[in-house]
Amino acid sequence: MDLTFAEEEFDGSSMNPRLVPLVSGGAKLPVTESNKIHYLNKLAEYRLRDRVLKEINEFMKGLNLLVPTELFSIFDENELELLMCGLQELSVQDLRLNTVTSVSGQTIEWFWTSVDQLSQEEFARLVQFVTGSSQVPVGGFAELQSKFTILLSGETGNRLPYAHTCFNQLCLPVCESYEQFNNVLMTAIREGAEGLLIA
Repeated sequence: MDLTFAEEEFDGSSMNPRLVPLVSGGAKLPVTESNKIHYLNKLAEYRLRDRVLKEINEFMKGLNLLVPTELFSIFDENELELLMCGLQELSVQDLRLNTVTSVSGQTIEWFWTSVDQLSQEEFARLVQFVTGSSQVPVGGFAELQSKFTILLSGETGNRLPYAHTCFNQLCLPVCESYEQFNNVLMTAIREGAEGLLIA
């Protein structure tokens, strides 16, 4: 296969590709051992920037209607990520303080015992299972639009917990032992990190 400094583009309206030169005269410039790094850089530049430049510009226009360009200059990339994506590190204590529940007894005790044993990744999956997002807003669980809520589902035995992600509600089954409870909770968050019932 002979490569040149051009990218083949299919627009869907024709079976024939359109050649987009990556450099001036690129369709006639062969890729060789000595220029292959330059080719890869130009190809990446085209695929990641130039090909979607119109879309990027339109996105920025819309974003700048909400957030003026000059405000972006006061944030570094880490601060901007925090504002847009929320907290990276999740706190079980923060969740405890900001959870609403009428569930009492062993079920809620087992829930907190299980949560205390989760790795940060598993905890993020639990949060995603219940809220639809693996992160929480700046300010923590207190800033969720709807409080993190734990309810009983009315199910018993090996039935899996389910979530109403629009309302941040987790519905737990009644189990006969901690082992059974922990097993169904872990299965739900590992296999259904998007929520099994989206309401």
